[in-house]
Amino acid sequence: IEALKENEEATTSDTPDLSKIIIPVHTLGKKITISMEQLEDPDFDVVSFAQNKISRKIARVQNTAFVSGTGAAGAKGFLQYAASSPSALTVASSYTRGTIQTYKTGTAGTYTTDQIIELTGKVLEDYQSSSKFLMRRATFVDLILNKSGEGDYLFNRALDKKPGVPFDILGYPVVFASDMPAIASDALAFAFGDFKECYQIVDRMGLKVVRDDLSVAPNTYIHYFVRYGGGAYGFDSVKLLKLSA
Repeated sequence: IEALKENEEATTSDTPDLSKIIIPVHTLGKKITISMEQLEDPDFDVVSFAQNKISRKIARVQNTAFVSGTGAAGAKGFLQYAASSPSALTVASSYTRGTIQTYKTGTAGTYTTDQIIELTGKVLEDYQSSSKFLMRRATFVDLILNKSGEGDYLFNRALDKKPGVPFDILGYPVVFASDMPAIASDALAFAFGDFKECYQIVDRMGLKVVRDDLSVAPNTYIHYFVRYGGGAYGFDSVKLLKLSA
């Protein structure tokens, strides 16, 4: 970007960066067998009960895929992308497409409250309003237990929030992800940023239910499946904090 005078033409950029990202779509599913008697004389709606259970299980598998990946037959998690060479939070780590910008703590397996605050400052202003923390529940508990020298909690002082009210750190929402690494040496324990601008989730048709009354008659197969995918595309909107090895 350059400042131009009146009637002055802009020079042509020598670093165009336009490409198409292809996100493969994969299938997750399960089938159950229901007897004729269960369908005709149910004590409860067996099909809806199974649908609720299976859809929740599918959602958990998808969440794992979006964070840490589930292999060749699943979505690529954002932690599967190459992390930039970790630099100290006080040093500007270079940004490269295809890598998630990563910073590291100074002591093996530990972090300081200052470093959590500094991590929020590494995300550009464009993404600040939609940014949030992503971490394990146990990591969040470890974080909010930090106290000042006087014994006061440093983060999330309103610990008596009503059920359903989201937790926050420094005013930013906290999202729990059991697939984020636990606090340990060399672990990417904290992620912060605008994940909507970083990661694209593909959901083709939502949960589909297919009933098969013929294959195992007089019983019935009920098939539940989704077609989904996921991949990162905005590599400057999320930052990772890595605990030193």
